[in-house]
Amino acid sequence: MNRAAYTADADTVYEIGISAMYQIDQQQMIRVGASYTSYGDEIADSSIVEDDKSTSVSLLYMYRF
Repeated sequence: MNRAAYTADADTVYEIGISAMYQIDQQQMIRVGASYTSYGDEIADSSIVEDDKSTSVSLLYMYRF
C-alpha cells in the first residue's frame, strides 16, 4: 500500500462513554461498556484514518482466584 506522507497540527479528540459493573459473587464480575469517539479534522484528514468517528462496545468477564 502506497500512502503519501502526512504532517498534522495539534487537534482534539472527543470521547464519551458509559460502563457498568455487576458483581456476580465474591469471585466473579462482569463489566460492559460502550463509547463514541469523534476525531478532529487534522486527524481525520490523514490517509491512514478511514472515518472521523468510531464506536466501541466491550464486555469483560473477571474471575478472581
